[in-house]
Amino acid sequence: MKKLLNFLGVSMLFALPVAFFSQWFDFDKVSALFFAITVAILLYIYRDRVAIQKIIFPFLYLILIRTKVGLKLMDKLADKFREFIKLLGLSFIGLGFLGMIYISIMFFRMMLMLVKAPLETSKGVALILPFTEVPGVGYLSFWYFIIGIFFIAVIHEFAHGVMARAHKLNVQSSGVGFFAAILPIIPIAFVEPNEKKLVKEKDHIQYSIFAAGPAINIIVAIIIAIILPYTAYGMLSLQEYAPFEEKITEPLGVSLISVEEYLPAFIAGIEPGTIINSINGTRIDNTEQFLTYMQSTKKGDHMLFESKDQSYTVKAIEHPQEKPWGFIGVSVQNVRDVKPEYTKIKAPYYWLKGLFRWLFILNFLIGFINLLPVFITDGGRMLELALRNIFKDKGKAAKLYSLIATLFLLTIIISLVLNYGSKLFGL
Repeated sequence: MKKLLNFLGVSMLFALPVAFFSQWFDFDKVSALFFAITVAILLYIYRDRVAIQKIIFPFLYLILIRTKVGLKLMDKLADKFREFIKLLGLSFIGLGFLGMIYISIMFFRMMLMLVKAPLETSKGVALILPFTEVPGVGYLSFWYFIIGIFFIAVIHEFAHGVMARAHKLNVQSSGVGFFAAILPIIPIAFVEPNEKKLVKEKDHIQYSIFAAGPAINIIVAIIIAIILPYTAYGMLSLQEYAPFEEKITEPLGVSLISVEEYLPAFIAGIEPGTIINSINGTRIDNTEQFLTYMQSTKKGDHMLFESKDQSYTVKAIEHPQEKPWGFIGVSVQNVRDVKPEYTKIKAPYYWLKGLFRWLFILNFLIGFINLLPVFITDGGRMLELALRNIFKDKGKAAKLYSLIATLFLLTIIISLVLNYGSKLFGL
């Protein structure tokens, strides 16, 4: 307790400079620096509890702080709802394997496309990191990233722990930590069931425990989308606006969220993110009006696109899908701003709106990514167990699993190298 109070006290000392210097510097980057200093202090205070799991040390490794936090709550829930949790675990097995098949098919398609068009395909594979602008989603700020990843990790690992306790498998410890790429940067949570006993359990028990984490992330994403449909807009074609947004905001026009290279809008000098509010003098408030206007154009038509402080002349070309209207190579989304009378709530409202959007996206993506059949993921452990049961020859099963996992892992690595390499070297 004394260490915790000391830690909180030191954190407050650093919080004041963050608030002060953020007046002149980027708040996100100042926050990241503050967070890194706080992590260093935390690791020093709890150094007697810190364990390092080496992956490719010192380049990749895990820093773990083992505790008993949450274990009593896991036991309480497992005791009270044991049979329900076991039944839920069986459904998680089906969801886990269906999710694995789905994400594997998506990756298999990507492998084929990677051969045909490597640079274009690799653009769809990127690391989920702060300080990045994700097309069609928005800016992933440092705090969205930290809060989202920590929330996802906690519920993911808690689900593993509760499922293990429901089957009366001992959970030795829980805790928090950091995934380190040279420096500890990504927060994680973990639970540690007794692995020696886990591998001796019946297959359905092992499957239930492995599938519980990613399944709960996907379920939480679905719940968020049901309660706040705007969070899934663009992915599931649900409603675009957050609660009360249409009431407290007014339209500004449409934002060009992507501008394809070497096509008319790009040639005219329009950059992604540009807000267009008029075409040839006609007011454009939303995407419906924009699309209606575009559908009235023909190949060769010249259009004057106007934003708040600039105008662009765009010449339409023939539509690549043989539609009877012109084409300029953009995708758009609505842009609104808070009405003057609601200015005071603008910052917190949009911050919370973005946070729930990212909580949905990160839960959804990380849930499915965890089902990929690669080394260290829950999907990988499920596939490895399945292959051992399918093949009598355990050596053959192990070789097949290694081949599949390596193939998926290499696809990810090649895509990341092509994506970031092309940006770094300007290919």
